[in-house]
Amino acid sequence: MFIFAGHTDGGSRKLKKVLLADSQTVQVGDAIEMYTTGKATLATAAHHIGGFIQSFVDKNGMPFPHDAIVAGTASGNDVATVATSTGGDKYAIVDFSRESLYSAAVSGTLGTTASSDLPGCHIDVNSANTEYGEVLETTATRTEGVEANLYSHGVDPADSSRLLVSIAMGEKQTVTT
Repeated sequence: MFIFAGHTDGGSRKLKKVLLADSQTVQVGDAIEMYTTGKATLATAAHHIGGFIQSFVDKNGMPFPHDAIVAGTASGNDVATVATSTGGDKYAIVDFSRESLYSAAVSGTLGTTASSDLPGCHIDVNSANTEYGEVLETTATRTEGVEANLYSHGVDPADSSRLLVSIAMGEKQTVTT
C-alpha cells in the first residue's frame, strides 16, 4: 500500500472523487490511471499514473459503512477494498498531486538495481505481480529516456524497508501515444 507521507516543496494534496472502472478489485493505497477509459483503472508499469486511492465513497461522496460493525467498538470508514461490477456505482477519493510523498512497500531487495535505495532513481508500480500498492525493485532505473511511474526520494526514514516516492510520470503532464 502507498501510504501518504507528506509533501515536497510545500505542495498540497489534490483530492478528487473519481468513478472506478468496472470489473476490478482495488484497495486503499493502490496506484491508478484514468487516461485509458476515463475511469479509475489500476496503474501499470512504464505508463503514466494518475494518483493514489485514499478512500472509497458513494456517488454523493459519502463513505461506505463497514458491513460488520461490532456493538461497543469504534467504527469509521473501514472499507479498504472494493470490487467493482458493471454499472459504475463505486467511487474513490484519489490524490493526484505530483508533490505528495508516499511511503511505498518494495517487492525485492532495496539497493540491488540501480542503487534503488538512494534518491533520484525512477521506479515502477508492481503491476507485473498485480501488486498495485507497491513498487517493483527490479524496475529501478537511472537511465535517461526509460519510462517509469515514480520518482524515488530514497529510503523512508520511518521504515528502512520502504521507499519514499512521488509521481514522476503524471498523466496530466504528458501526451498519450
